[in-house]
Amino acid sequence: MTPLDHQEYTRPLNNSESSTNPPASSCRISERTTILARPKSVNSYCHANKEVIRHVTEAALNAVPSARINQLARPKRRKNIYCYDMGRPEFPICKISNTSKYAMASPRVEKLAVPKNVSPECEPDRDARWCVSIKTKLAVATHRTLELSQPLQRKRNLVSTR
Repeated sequence: MTPLDHQEYTRPLNNSESSTNPPASSCRISERTTILARPKSVNSYCHANKEVIRHVTEAALNAVPSARINQLARPKRRKNIYCYDMGRPEFPICKISNTSKYAMASPRVEKLAVPKNVSPECEPDRDARWCVSIKTKLAVATHRTLELSQPLQRKRNLVSTR
């Protein structure tokens, strides 16, 4: 039997443990099903043992970078503006100029600094207080709840830098 002859071939299932329907087990195999059942052919481009496609030239392998290229290749060193070196506690983190220390706010800035008052028409939707039920007041925590409420005891890694 050739591979193309199996399209006409109907094969009933003899296995009694099969859970397929009898019409499904004896149906005619279509050409599309046969095409989809074939394994994919491997592309000639995708071989595991193929040779390297691009070769690095001898000049590129023996090239010596200039000082400028080395400088550009190094990462930039940027000043960290988000984290201050704390230093000694008696020195401030950042210097404050004397002008800023003795500056006086203008009347406009003083007016803008005053917090807004709550409108007398604004009333809360409900009372912020609520009653606690008697059962809640008399509740006793279980042993497991008390165990879970304790903070974790973590080991300290004391490493000397000397």
